[in-house]
Amino acid sequence: MSADGLGAAIIAARPAVVAALAARFRDLDLAEDGFADAAELAMRHFADAPPPCNLGGWLHVAGKRRIIDRLRREARLAELIAEQPEQAEGEDMAVVQLFDEQIPDERLRLIFICCHPAIAPEARAALTLRVVCGVPTERIAAAFLMAVPAMAQRLTRAKAKIREAGVPFETPPPHLWAERLQSVLATLEIGYALAFQDAAGSEPTADLGP
Repeated sequence: MSADGLGAAIIAARPAVVAALAARFRDLDLAEDGFADAAELAMRHFADAPPPCNLGGWLHVAGKRRIIDRLRREARLAELIAEQPEQAEGEDMAVVQLFDEQIPDERLRLIFICCHPAIAPEARAALTLRVVCGVPTERIAAAFLMAVPAMAQRLTRAKAKIREAGVPFETPPPHLWAERLQSVLATLEIGYALAFQDAAGSEPTADLGP
């Protein structure tokens, strides 16, 4: 597989992998960083070798391990680390190619988290596009007619609010869906608009459309 093809496959796997990591570790920044580390590792690891059939599962396993390593190195969230399974000694990422791990589909849960009422209404759609869909901050800023630094600050504040407010990483019961439905629909509308802007299908948002 070419580097471009591998990069496209990694981008396609991003939403499911990030959502699963966010649900497991209950931290959006950790989930995004874990995926980024896994993606970088995949680009190096499969530069001269065929990627596994289940690339998403490989990225999921690699992302989990990188996050756990980071938590251990920083000696924080000890209780969270204790809940994670130990990695077997001598087990390397080459072995993961043999795994057929199915990624738990947590994307709907992550969308509801990003659209939680505790988050400022103007930040919900932007946060969902960035975290769930992987839309670059620059494109989100353009869609909202904002400067990139201002949009980056908005996203940072929204993530911090999730931590500070103790937003539960769970899908709300049906009777609470209505209060978040407008934000979810607005996110979908903006996502489709960004996808259709890329008529050539060359941007990361090209696959957001139908």
